[in-house]
Amino acid sequence: MDQLWAELQRHHTLGLVGFSLVAALLVQRAARDERRGLIGSFVLLGVHLVAVGLAAGIGRQHALYPDASFLALCSAGLAFVWLAGSLLFGRLLPLVGVRTPRILRDVLLGVASIIVLLSVARRAGVNLSGIIATSAVATAVIGFALQDTLGNVMGGLALQLDRSIAVGEWIRMGDTFGRVVEISWRHTAVETPNGETVLVPNALLGKSQVTVVGRRRGRAGNWRRRVEFRASFKVSPAQVIEAVEAALGSQLPRVSSEQPPSCTCIELGEHHARYQVRYWLTELGRFVSTDSVVRTRIYFVLSRLGALWPPPIPIHLLEQTEADRVNERQSERNRRAAVLASVELFADLPWDDLLALADELRPMPYSRGETVMQEGAAGHSVYVLAAGKVGVKLSVGDAKEKVAELTAPSFFGEMSLLAGVPRAATVVALTELECYELDKLGFQRLVQRNEVAEAVAAAVARRQLELQQARDSAGGDAAATFAVAQGVLVARIRRFFGLDAAKR
Repeated sequence: MDQLWAELQRHHTLGLVGFSLVAALLVQRAARDERRGLIGSFVLLGVHLVAVGLAAGIGRQHALYPDASFLALCSAGLAFVWLAGSLLFGRLLPLVGVRTPRILRDVLLGVASIIVLLSVARRAGVNLSGIIATSAVATAVIGFALQDTLGNVMGGLALQLDRSIAVGEWIRMGDTFGRVVEISWRHTAVETPNGETVLVPNALLGKSQVTVVGRRRGRAGNWRRRVEFRASFKVSPAQVIEAVEAALGSQLPRVSSEQPPSCTCIELGEHHARYQVRYWLTELGRFVSTDSVVRTRIYFVLSRLGALWPPPIPIHLLEQTEADRVNERQSERNRRAAVLASVELFADLPWDDLLALADELRPMPYSRGETVMQEGAAGHSVYVLAAGKVGVKLSVGDAKEKVAELTAPSFFGEMSLLAGVPRAATVVALTELECYELDKLGFQRLVQRNEVAEAVAAAVARRQLELQQARDSAGGDAAATFAVAQGVLVARIRRFFGLDAAKR
């Protein structure tokens, strides 16, 4: 036991074991790579303990004692270096916000390990001059044979030292486009959107032009995308630009709200104009799906404007006669009248009146997420929802809260049509919408008759009464409240459409 205790003290084993335990406790919550480094350190610690036990067992007089002592010192020195590296790079430096590149850390640990081994060898009386001379020749031979590999190693070290490319960034180099997932000694791994991993030699990265996507002024940011489309001259470029920018400026996923999308006219053709939309993408890996969302919004905008190019051409297997075309128009008219009949606002109107209103409807399709109506905006039309679902939001302080959902068949915006008041709520499409708009001029001829005004006012009064009771849980005489509300609405409708003046 005395010999073992002496060897433990001579080789500083107790201090090394204590340092190992402290380092293990501190690094256990560090990165996975650092925890792996601990495993190698404890393997070396095990080798050290075995060597110390062997040296204590055979005694200093034995011929193998110098070899056992040398092994114990080498394993102790390497274990100490690796433990100190794990503690420094895995725990201490991250606490102050310093993250060291993996390659630099490996180089520093490698140099420190060589210094420790040379120091132990010198202490053991090994002739280092012969080793250094031999290693110099070996280094020259190895360097000549592995010059490409060494170029990749130095290239990877340079990439991490100057931080020109970082893990997680998106890059483009030639035909390769993807996200950097790893920078190793030999190569940089780039993961493409197609699920492929391209291994680019580090030396090639240092020699080629590389575009770092989304980085400006040395900082990671958004990526400006471009989407082109065409529109007919049925609508002026100014109207197209205004409508597209308004549609793209509201609640588009993965599109920056701080840098609103812009639309410009870039070419005037013989029958159409060419436009380009520029927007800033916030999630760089989702550019394909986001471009699709932008194109979908543009399609619905052009559909509402009647500016699709090329214009949709109906396909008929047989040549249409005039009678066929008349029947087709009448069928569409009947379909729209049936939609109006299914909506409470117009359900009490005669069929002839519904057919007359169907001629005044204007198709207004919307894509999911578009704002159909903005609270407080001026308007003189009602929207008839034929298919789809919308959310109704009201301003509460600085935010908007959803208070209701409307599912087709339904209507909204009726008070702007019937009384000329500003929009009372914001309406957002929750799905794709088949929607129609009926403006004041289209409704004015029908509302000249007093009974039509009363029928429409009754439907609006019922909806307002239901909303008020839902908000306030109000009791009382609902029938009396409904009669008063209907009377007030009839008066407002007559006044807005000038019915009293027409009577006089």
